[in-house]
Amino acid sequence: MNKFIELVKIELLVFSRDYIALFWTFIFPFFILIVFMSIPSSSEEIKYKKILLIEGSNLSLEEKNFPIIENFIEKNFSNFIVEYRALGEQMEDESKYFFKIQFSDKDNQLKTKMIIEHLAAYSDKASSLINTIRLSNKYLEKTDPNWIVVDKTEILSVNNRQKKSETQTVQKITIGLICMTIVSTCLFGFSVVIVQLRAANALKIYHVMPMNKGLFLASFIVSRVIIIVIFSLLFFAASDYFYSLDFDYTIRNIINFIFLVSIGSSTFICIGLLIAARITSVSAANGVINIFYFPLILLSGLFFPISSELELINYISKILPLSEYTEMFSKITFQNDTFLNNSRTLILMFCWAAIPFLISQKKFVWNAS
Repeated sequence: MNKFIELVKIELLVFSRDYIALFWTFIFPFFILIVFMSIPSSSEEIKYKKILLIEGSNLSLEEKNFPIIENFIEKNFSNFIVEYRALGEQMEDESKYFFKIQFSDKDNQLKTKMIIEHLAAYSDKASSLINTIRLSNKYLEKTDPNWIVVDKTEILSVNNRQKKSETQTVQKITIGLICMTIVSTCLFGFSVVIVQLRAANALKIYHVMPMNKGLFLASFIVSRVIIIVIFSLLFFAASDYFYSLDFDYTIRNIINFIFLVSIGSSTFICIGLLIAARITSVSAANGVINIFYFPLILLSGLFFPISSELELINYISKILPLSEYTEMFSKITFQNDTFLNNSRTLILMFCWAAIPFLISQKKFVWNAS
């Protein structure tokens, strides 16, 4: 055990003196975070809106005032569509209706409703809808002072829904970047180090000791997991500070987060060790890693959903570890899910870690020749 701890300390010390590795592991991901957060999401674009004028009980008032509202909206807001529906008509999806306004007379007798339907996702441009409601209401009051708006609660709730949507976007990007960094660092940053040391015959000292391969590889994995955990905690905290992730900092949640990072980093380090077990050229190692890395990233659904008409592509996406891992990471971190509910993903990650580790232990060579 003492030898194992000393090996872990040595690996950590060697890594801390590699300033290039420190930059790519700890600094560069923050630049990527800034770039991703500065790109406007497509969900912020409003394609079109609908204003549904729901008929109430007083047809004479509706016949008089609905055309007034319709003409005002269509004149001032060309990207709106106005439709009529009878009161009580079944709506396709209640969740689409963001704004509900009730018009009544001065005796608070409900006359009609105006419902704003926004078919695109939530956006910061939702304020245009609120302005439309306010302007049309003022216009309506001028034309018929007997009508007033008595319910604006749904308008006020829009900001909360918008904020929730933006928070979910930031959460997805943050988890995606953490997972992507884990994969790229473990494959390119850590496994290539083994190839470099072998190419320079720097592993001879372990062979002369003699050093058990399993002990060396285990210490290498543990030291790199510690590095990834430190990075992930810093990255997550910074993202939460600047962009608000709505994360509850309880001891349980922090432990879950550390465990999630440890699972992912140990899995992908084991895969990297398998790739680097016998390769003696850095360029060859990078080429082999790219063959595995790009399908892993592109089919993982890190930043966009993956769905293909080819069943083979969907099947590969499911058996690759990154897709299931990212989904589990997001659920447990932000949706209070449990590891027990993600037992299938845990088994998948264990297989992707254990099998490469056992094979790499058998195939690993110390020297280039």
